[in-house]
Amino acid sequence: MSSSSNAVFALVIGINNYLAGPEAFAPLRGAVNDSHDFVRYLTDSRTKHGLGVPPENIIHLENAQATRSKIMSVFHAHFLENEKIPDGGDATMILFFAGHGARMKVQAEHDGENSEIEVICPVDERTLEEDGSPVYAIPDYILGCLLAKLAKKKGPNITVILDSCHSGGMNRLPDADMEAGLPRAAWTASDEVPESLDSHLWSNGHATAKSYRLWSPSSTSHVLLAACRQDEIAREETHTDLSVHGRFTSKLLVRLRSLQLQNTTYEELIDFMPRWYKQTPHCGGIRRNRLVFEGNCAANGEYRVKLNKLSAEGNPSWRVKIGSVEGVVRGTEFTVRSPQDEFICVLVAQTVQASTSILVPADDQKPTFIPDGSRVVVSDWKSTPRVAHVYIPDVFPYADELFPSDLKHYQAGRLFRQAASEEVADLFLSLEADELIIEWRGNMVRQVQRQTRLKLGPQQVVHLPLIIDGLVHFVYFLQRHNSYDSMPGVSLEMHRLRGTRGVTRTPDPNFGNNGNLVTDGVVKLISDEAAVYGFTVRNESARDVYPYLFYFDPLQYTIQLWYEPPDSRAACPLSAHGSLTIGLGTENAFEFSLEPNESKSSGFLKLFVASRPLELKGVQQRESPLNASFRGRQRGVEESVQLDLVKDVEAWDALEVLLTMTRLPS
Repeated sequence: MSSSSNAVFALVIGINNYLAGPEAFAPLRGAVNDSHDFVRYLTDSRTKHGLGVPPENIIHLENAQATRSKIMSVFHAHFLENEKIPDGGDATMILFFAGHGARMKVQAEHDGENSEIEVICPVDERTLEEDGSPVYAIPDYILGCLLAKLAKKKGPNITVILDSCHSGGMNRLPDADMEAGLPRAAWTASDEVPESLDSHLWSNGHATAKSYRLWSPSSTSHVLLAACRQDEIAREETHTDLSVHGRFTSKLLVRLRSLQLQNTTYEELIDFMPRWYKQTPHCGGIRRNRLVFEGNCAANGEYRVKLNKLSAEGNPSWRVKIGSVEGVVRGTEFTVRSPQDEFICVLVAQTVQASTSILVPADDQKPTFIPDGSRVVVSDWKSTPRVAHVYIPDVFPYADELFPSDLKHYQAGRLFRQAASEEVADLFLSLEADELIIEWRGNMVRQVQRQTRLKLGPQQVVHLPLIIDGLVHFVYFLQRHNSYDSMPGVSLEMHRLRGTRGVTRTPDPNFGNNGNLVTDGVVKLISDEAAVYGFTVRNESARDVYPYLFYFDPLQYTIQLWYEPPDSRAACPLSAHGSLTIGLGTENAFEFSLEPNESKSSGFLKLFVASRPLELKGVQQRESPLNASFRGRQRGVEESVQLDLVKDVEAWDALEVLLTMTRLPS
């Protein structure tokens, strides 16, 4: 059978009856049904609203088949070593698990305190191997490590679906809670997994046992669809035909079969799911704004935002999840394009908040029908700070490429315009041989480099406007602040970490001020290949806040999202007078290094905080505008917004930390 880059491969697991018996695990009635239902969805044809996956692309383990060793070996054989899945491609890989989850206690190395992490329970957990050794659960860091390896080898189009929960102690639930449906969690915590058990999964000191978190909101390897939050309960329910199923899987399959997946993101999919008492479906991972099971959107240089209709009769209006943080002002114009990329009409921003805007038809346009799945792209920002003024000398060979006289309407949303004089310019462009010289005036980039030189090839000349757009986008968000409704009391700390296992990684007090490397907004590091780092966001204010941490690379003009809160249904991650750690404990730590020919390099940490969840996916710029392959920022898609947000006042703020690393003379 020939391989296909967009094929689907799945490992489906359903466990009702655990070998350790009812004293450890309550017998379930619906997990195996869920696994069969999910396989049926995978194999049903597109005309039956399934995915049409060939049966040979699916491995289905149920009950006694789903041992720990079998799950681990099948993951390797069916995903990692499967020659039908092209390396580095965009094949869709799905891991589905319905069964019991639990928590596992782990002990920190330095302070001796216990903490807990989530595990999934294979059918033989808490039994003995033939040699008398115990069978352990599969911790989330082990599964996360496997997923990271899979993403690196086969590509990051990975979806993990868990219809289980990890709250533990379910025998203490009141009768009323038990009547709501049998929970899918073990009665007691799982035994700690010995560090040596899965040590073959990591081969160096940085990728140590607990460097990966399945639940991490900033995970880049996969998208997680979970039946509930980490502290909630996933339950079963009885249908009218008396069959038993997981509430989450039942509703998820209904949504998967009914929605237009080619126009639906993972977050939108979860938004369509109901909320139950103590069970809130959850979506996690950096790529959760990507299209379901597809993982890729066409890159066309435009960042597109989904429309959410508010009213259709009389005075039609739509909401989009892009607002003042991104530079939208009252009067900003948006071009509406159909799912087939055809021009429909122009809408203008009537009401603008931090993360949302209300759009209405432009004055010169009559209300028109806008089909479902349509997106908008900014065609005129109408915002002086959002648009940079670019100065070019009188003799500049690429003036027509940058400032054409016949600029089309859908191209008018460019982030720059020609400066009338040097005095009002933000950006200076000049040419030296075949090198474009880029110089900024009066912005933070000049703190680390005076100019950027770009050798222009033929394709870069053609796409020069997109390159300048990318540079302006970088500088705009690097310097973005809120001068109207700031949020004092939030600070960012950076730590060098100690500890060889992820769960024991804590700030090393021997570096910085009691472990904090940030001094007056600056961090100075000495290059050390063995060092790993993490962050703490502290909130001394009296209100809960939502933090978003980015890394800005001024040499490549890339912007990486390092942390964002879980989906909008999750509880606020940073409460008043509280703190949030990033890269500590069981999460991925961060590494910084210099290129072999570098003696010094700098970058910026940028922290946005808000009183409400923000949609900041559009801030990211994963590919460097200086690369020959750059074709503009990747097309994005956003989720709908609850209507009541428009009534609330949103506050937001931002801060930066300059990070500089120096190599000591050898």
